[in-house]
Amino acid sequence: MSFKLLINNQGQFITELSKYPMDKITIHFKKENAGVIKALLRECDAKFSMLSEDLEKIASDVFHS
Repeated sequence: MSFKLLINNQGQFITELSKYPMDKITIHFKKENAGVIKALLRECDAKFSMLSEDLEKIASDVFHS
């Protein structure tokens, strides 16, 4: 999972979230690790989503003030 904050050449902020497919975890990782990996990815997803929302609000406040 990755999170990117980009600024394009027009000065726009763009957030990008890439997620690992949950249905592939048991295929690509050992069974004994799959539960931990799923839990970590769910937590990252929640935190990255909140971060994205917070950054969008900050950018909106700055550009509209």
